[in-house]
Amino acid sequence: MAIATRTVTDACESAQRAARVLATASTAVKNGALVRLAELLGERTEEILNANAADLADERAAGLTDALRDRLALS
Repeated sequence: MAIATRTVTDACESAQRAARVLATASTAVKNGALVRLAELLGERTEEILNANAADLADERAAGLTDALRDRLALS
């Protein structure tokens, strides 16, 4: 499993920069980005689901309501 080394602030700043670029991109470029994201998610499905299960098993998640846990659970 990969270990995240980026801070939340770094990730947010990166997302803001990407949003500004995508706002002016053509439909074809946006569609291409969505296709690539879908490919990457497909390639890492098992890793993502395992990380989600670990997050939900964490002691900090124990205090969440069943409804919230259900919304957070990926399947």
